[in-house]
Amino acid sequence: MRCSSNLLGRTMIVLLLMPSLVLASGFKLSGVGPVGLSIGGGGANAFITDWSSIYWNPAALAYSRPHTANIGLTNVLPFSEYQPQTGILGYDGPYSMREKVRTKYQEFLIPSLGFTFGSVGPLDGTGFALFVPFGLGTSYDLYDPPIGYYLSYDPDSFAPPQFPKYDWESSIQVVAAWVGVAKEVSNGLSIGLAAGPTFASMKFRKVKFIDPALIDTQAARLPIQYRLFPIDTYIEGKSTSFGLGFGIRYEPVEKLTIGFSGHYYLPVELNGDAAAALYLPRNDTLVSMAGDDPNVALMFSGQVMESRGTFDATFKLPYDISLGLAYEVSPKLLIGLGAEYTFHSVFDIVEAEFEDLSIMEQPIERDTIKAYWKNTLKLSAGAQWKLGGAHLRFGVYYEGSPIPDSTFTPLIPDTGDKLSFNIGSDLQIARNLTLFAHYEYIYMPDKEVARDADYSYLSPNMPGKYAANVNAVTLGLGYAF
Repeated sequence: MRCSSNLLGRTMIVLLLMPSLVLASGFKLSGVGPVGLSIGGGGANAFITDWSSIYWNPAALAYSRPHTANIGLTNVLPFSEYQPQTGILGYDGPYSMREKVRTKYQEFLIPSLGFTFGSVGPLDGTGFALFVPFGLGTSYDLYDPPIGYYLSYDPDSFAPPQFPKYDWESSIQVVAAWVGVAKEVSNGLSIGLAAGPTFASMKFRKVKFIDPALIDTQAARLPIQYRLFPIDTYIEGKSTSFGLGFGIRYEPVEKLTIGFSGHYYLPVELNGDAAAALYLPRNDTLVSMAGDDPNVALMFSGQVMESRGTFDATFKLPYDISLGLAYEVSPKLLIGLGAEYTFHSVFDIVEAEFEDLSIMEQPIERDTIKAYWKNTLKLSAGAQWKLGGAHLRFGVYYEGSPIPDSTFTPLIPDTGDKLSFNIGSDLQIARNLTLFAHYEYIYMPDKEVARDADYSYLSPNMPGKYAANVNAVTLGLGYAF
């Protein structure tokens, strides 16, 4: 068998990196602040008037209590597992049998910070908030080189290279620092605007493959464990962009409030480091049979062909619009309903350019891929009940997944339709000092992504069975000066 290292490199150019990046913007968090979270977002943009209205509806700042400071911390405990059904050796099959694989145990701490300043000049409300609108993380040990991938006459002199343990990883953190302003334009009607920078940090790792039979048809006669060579791909980058929120708040009749709001984010220009490592197999018998052929000697040398470079990519965070209603049933009971439409379809196409990244001396310059994400509708309902000097809050919401089966992978722990159950309360523990608490459970039914008849290692999805759920606890303190 003969092969060309240059041809090998040219073939691999089209196989690297970008499918990891395309899924980089997906998991939108449930909301901001323990009050809005506790009611599941149901009517949050209609009746919330604390610091978190900078996120929910900045028009409500016109009615906020002036001179307050708030801090909060959300502890997110996600659970997800995946049972591969790809038919690819190394994931499942007789050479590397895998049952359900559970993600690495992880906890995520999400901070928040907010202030309200009251009226300033012609403005009836002003404030500042630091919050996290997007975030996720997952880490799987999914791939192992199949049995027989490394065969040496003298195993004492050849130690097989260690493939990364956690070979499918994702991490997204988007932090917004916004200033909000509001003006009451008439009795019961206010408008508001919030804007500021967003800071994005993202990391992705996944396994890709190359089939040596694409280079030399004789490779199709090799033992099955050599039909795919694994490539460890990795990107990590940061970006600073800009986002804004807008809102209208209206009280058409006594006890009824209507809120309309939305968010928009400028495209994120992500740049950072990129890396790729091709793990070649080892087979001393095949090398000896090939005689003096240097290409075969290289292909079955057991080496790791590594390359590092940089990348630039542009993608869009999803924007949204929402409508909320809040009705005061009695002085002690308030109920809210909400609907939010999120434009996830902005993930249609993502492009990236690479510098100083090559495989087998062949440069990797650019890549483009379509993700086919879908827009989603979120429906929510919540209630607030006043009990003495405290409030009890309850809320639920339902939202579908934006990710179609055709591009579904373990990188985004969003297995489908989400049903969230929330409960929370607040208690004044000292003069001008209030303690807030919130608990959320997100249920996601098990999902199965079927393997199509034409599925291959080049397909953009990962067939198999998925399961996931999320537990989150939020604690916060509010102080009025």
